[in-house]
Amino acid sequence: MSLQSIAVTNLTSEAVSSMLSQFQYLQILIIKECRGLHSLRVDIRFAFSKLMIFHCLQLKSLHMKSNQIYKFWFRGLLPSFTYEYYRDMADPMLDFRGGPGYDHFEYKHSLSLRSAIRKARIFTLCRWTFEAMIRQYLAAWKELPMFVFGELKELQWIDNLVDEHNIDALIFFLKSCPSLQKLYINIDPTSYSGPRTRNYSDQVLDCKRLQCLEAVQLEGVIENCDKMLLANRLLDVVSKKTKITAKSHENRIWKFEVSLCQQSQVQQPLLRGMKHYMFVEVNEEESGKLSSKHTHADL
Repeated sequence: MSLQSIAVTNLTSEAVSSMLSQFQYLQILIIKECRGLHSLRVDIRFAFSKLMIFHCLQLKSLHMKSNQIYKFWFRGLLPSFTYEYYRDMADPMLDFRGGPGYDHFEYKHSLSLRSAIRKARIFTLCRWTFEAMIRQYLAAWKELPMFVFGELKELQWIDNLVDEHNIDALIFFLKSCPSLQKLYINIDPTSYSGPRTRNYSDQVLDCKRLQCLEAVQLEGVIENCDKMLLANRLLDVVSKKTKITAKSHENRIWKFEVSLCQQSQVQQPLLRGMKHYMFVEVNEEESGKLSSKHTHADL
């Protein structure tokens, strides 16, 4: 059974929670653009496995209690969150690029959410959310191995801009993802930035290479100089087999590779040792082979 509520403006939080209590065998719940929803309590113990909430911008508080939610997709402002769970989420989308949904945000309001995502296999995460909720625990990952994202295969990382600090944050998180196979970096200038946290200093320098990482795709609004900066830093952590590409809104694809041209013949080459790197646009046939989408891209 699937229940969906779209663009509801006069449904109270109490009415939604009461309605849900009548569906004890509900499997999927989708709520979109429900402007009258200020708080939500989902207490379904049996077959409920998928919760999707999109653009409910007045939602301030979310409480979930379920035996087996494995797919949790949320796009909107981060609410105060409580999750009484018996199973880790395999497919969480935490698209909180709009920022916190309430004043005086504190990471402790989302502790249960942080614990529930540690075994994610497919994941969407904003850089500011990582720094607010997860960073301090990964800093001691050797002592706290339960916070290592050892099962993560596919990651979409959302940020508002490219600079050294934000790249450090990404690389610091990648340290905890030894099995990562695909990385999508989405630069959205409208995304919330969050308070600037302390520098990462030497914390990113001991990152082992991601031997399982097959592909990195840069997306969104990225200047050429920022693409080069990001790709240059990623060369320090990816393996030799990793393909780094950039994708435009028009679906044009550039791949990052060693240039066979002389330095005077290429624009903005990157010199590493004796090699010159640059982004080269590929033809339509190769573009189809290199281009891909994150699982959460079209939601």
